[in-house]
Parts: sequence; C-alpha cells; structure tokens
Amino acid sequence: MSDQHHSRRTFVKTASTTAAAFTLTSAPALNVLGANERFTVGLIGSGSRGSTVLRAFMRLQSVKAIALCDVDPNQMTRDISRIEDAYDLKPQVTKNHRELLNNKDIDTVIIGTPDHWHTPLTIESLQAGKHVYCEKVASHNIKEGRALINAAKKYHKQTVQVGCHRRSYQTAQDAIQYIQEGKLGKVNMIRTATQQNRWEEYLMEPDEPNAPNNVDYDRWLGPAPLRLFNKLRFHKRWRGFYDFCNGYAGDLNVHLMDVVLYAMNNPYPKSVCATGGKFNFPPDKDMRDVPDALVGVIEYPDFIYHYMLNLGSGENVYQEIKPGVPHHYRSWVIEFMGSNGQLFADRVNMRVMPDEGRCEPYENLGHPEDPIYHVENFLNAIRDSQTPACPPDVHHAAATATHLMNISYRVGRKLYYNHVNEMCYQDADHKIPDNEANAQLGRIYRQGYELPVV
Repeated sequence: MSDQHHSRRTFVKTASTTAAAFTLTSAPALNVLGANERFTVGLIGSGSRGSTVLRAFMRLQSVKAIALCDVDPNQMTRDISRIEDAYDLKPQVTKNHRELLNNKDIDTVIIGTPDHWHTPLTIESLQAGKHVYCEKVASHNIKEGRALINAAKKYHKQTVQVGCHRRSYQTAQDAIQYIQEGKLGKVNMIRTATQQNRWEEYLMEPDEPNAPNNVDYDRWLGPAPLRLFNKLRFHKRWRGFYDFCNGYAGDLNVHLMDVVLYAMNNPYPKSVCATGGKFNFPPDKDMRDVPDALVGVIEYPDFIYHYMLNLGSGENVYQEIKPGVPHHYRSWVIEFMGSNGQLFADRVNMRVMPDEGRCEPYENLGHPEDPIYHVENFLNAIRDSQTPACPPDVHHAAATATHLMNISYRVGRKLYYNHVNEMCYQDADHKIPDNEANAQLGRIYRQGYELPVV
C-alpha cells in the first residue's frame, strides 16, 4: 500500500459489490453461507465502543462472533449474552488477548480497546494471521502510525480497516464527490468543529491501592507508565489522559479530519499551531491533562484548515444545516469554503450555499448514521482482495494532523513538519529540529509491553 488517496470511484465500486455480498438482518441467520465463507470474529476490548462495533458485525449473516477478550470480565457480560442468543454457542472468554489470537478458528479481530493499545494489538493480530478492524485513532503517536503502515505492508495477505466509519456514510461521500468534481471551485479554507456539553466529572479522586477484583489492571495499562488505579483513569474516562488517548481532538475530530483529507486527496501538514486549555472545571481540581477547549490551525500545501473543540457548549456556531436536527448531529460540523460557495456537512446532512450564483444550491439531508456501511466495506475488501476504505496508510494523514495538534498544544508553539522524514522543526526551511516536539513523536514503552517488532 502507498500513502495515497483512494478515489471515490474505487470506493463506489467496492460499495456496490458489497450490497450484493452481504445481507442485513436483525439477528444473524445461521447456515446461509457455507462454513468456509463465514467470517469468524473475535473482539478485543468489550467496552462501549467495542461492543457497538461488534453489534454491527453481528447484523451480517456472513459473520459469526465466537470470542471475547477484556481485562475486566464485567465488560464482557452483555456481549456474552448477545453471542449466546444469536448463535446458540458459548464464546471463548479471556482476559489475555494472546489466548484469543491463538484461536485458529478466528480469522477476523475487532480492536475496541483504549487508544494506547490499538497499534500493538493490530500488529500482533496481523502476525497471528488475522484480519483487523481497529477503532480510531489507530495509533497513539506518529511513530506507531508508521509502524502500523509497515506491518500492513509486510502482512499484506491480511486486511486492516481503521474505524473512521464516517467516510463510508452517504453524506460524506456526496460532499467528497461534490468537491472533487470541482463544483465548489477552488477550496482554500476548511473549518471543522466538535462541540458538546460533555460535563463529565473529572474532579480530583484519590488513587486506590488496588484495582477492582478480577481486573487485570497491569494489562490494561499495557505500554503506558505504571500508575496506581484511579476510577477516573479507567473505563470511559481514560480519554482525559494523554497516557492512554489522543485527546478529545483525536477522539472526536479525527472523524471530521478524515473526511476533509479524503476530499482534498490526503495531504500532510506543512505547519501546525494549537492552543487551548481546561475550562470546564477549576484547574486545581481537574485531573485531566488534555484540554476541553482547543483551537488548531494547520497549513496544508493548498489550503488552510481550522479546528475548534469546545466541550462546554453543544450548539453549532457555524451553520444549522437542517432546522430541528438534534444537537447530537449538529455538534459535529465541516465547512468547506470554495470560490463558488460553501459546503456544510454534519453527521447526516449536507448543504451547499452558492456565492453569487456561481454554483447551484444543493442539499442532501437525513441519511442514516450507521457503522454497518464501513463494516461491510471491510468484509467485502477481505473477500475480494480489495483495498478497504480506510487502511493504515490512508488513516495516517488524519492521525498525524491530530497528533501534531496535541504536540503543538503541549509544547506551546507552532511546529513546522516534514512528512518525508516525519520530524518537527522550528523553521519553515527544516534546518533546526524541534527536539522537544520530536520527543513526543513516539513513546517509551513499559517493560513487557514493548511495541511488536515488524
């Protein structure tokens, strides 16, 4: 695979064959396909997102889920019941992912863990001969992203799909096609915003001497630094800490950045500058080390990109694309600004506003939001030996932009980036390396949890 954009024509061709290959059903029907044609699936990370993706897989008749892995057995209870009800079997259940990967009956693995485990588990799964559907962001840092690309190339007989599923939605596809056909004219500025009233409680809680009973907390930490257990750094709340995540910009905006770069042929940044802070709670009582408000500006070769994160407001300040749409949809917004007009898109709606009649008004409203399209694309790619919609080399551009915004915020200055050697500099001519920023392009792995060698 090469670091290049996959055309919409390729995607549409893949999607059209997918429709014929897979059938949706409320409960998977057994014996519809031969045993050799069925995808046998195991899930690593049975939390809220992993469980959601597993349910999408299980809606397909061509899938049979047979195994679950989570360091906290309580997390697997609901998925155990779903598998038992759907297939009349007891799934393999384990806290050790290697036991799942050693199961030769499994050909496809879903990775739904926190971000810091995504790349190590994807590489190990490929080395075990499994196809992989990995949740975004697929890398915890830029060096991991490159390692993941190298692994996907080496183990090319297996297929890897990154779970940036919004690129497979009809709304995104329509917006991408409209821009790539030149209808919006020259696009020179793009804005995205993620705004939610996410007033989660991160007020100081004391560390605890022990993790909950039956939780393999050492394995949950994995490559991250050793810390005492704290419930605010555990289930769901891990997104507030850089040891385990890519910040809210990585958790939320990477979906929008993925669509933006898809439309603009997957470029890499020339420079990145981000600033922000923690404003939802008193600073001396807020445990997080990631900002809940952030503004980022990225210079690309042909356009400027602007990002705004605000977790203290659920209103979309840019454009109400469709009146009456719930805030859940309007809080994720993309605005493409072209010489012929502006294109606005949220999760399910798209609208074009012409500039002085230079293009025709256009809107496409109310498409369903469903990860099943991305799952279908992945399975179809495996079956027909095609490239999926979001392989690691394509995902790396959006992930890199997210990582660089986080690094710029943390070092407190503008970064100049050379995507050829994947290093940051203090100057646009790339003569003075930014050593402090470059130290954050990777991480130090805890002993026993090193990144697998490719």
